[in-house]
Amino acid sequence: MRRALAYLHENYRTPINVAVTARAAGVGESSLRALFHSHCHDSPVHYLQKLRLSHAKNLLRDPNCSVAEAARQCGFENPNYFIRLYAKFYGCPPGRHRLAFPDTTRNPGPDDPDRDF
Repeated sequence: MRRALAYLHENYRTPINVAVTARAAGVGESSLRALFHSHCHDSPVHYLQKLRLSHAKNLLRDPNCSVAEAARQCGFENPNYFIRLYAKFYGCPPGRHRLAFPDTTRNPGPDDPDRDF
């Protein structure tokens, strides 16, 4: 199981399927599915989707990173599919979700209450 998880975490940016992950973990596809269900209470595909979405959410904190670029960097070949999946998982599309993130690139002025001293 550790080898499968390590493989997914190292390669989530690339095209991955259950067969490739099972091969990397040294188990069969049905064994991999059973391991994921017993350890993660999830399928390998859903686990990978959640992993990719989590990384994309972090990338979207950067206002210079477009939604399409975040999708591409996290292994989604189709930005529209990424947007639909993101909205299903987080409850709103990534463009609207990123509005909730504070702008970490701005420089607070001397009278700004968010300024660190």
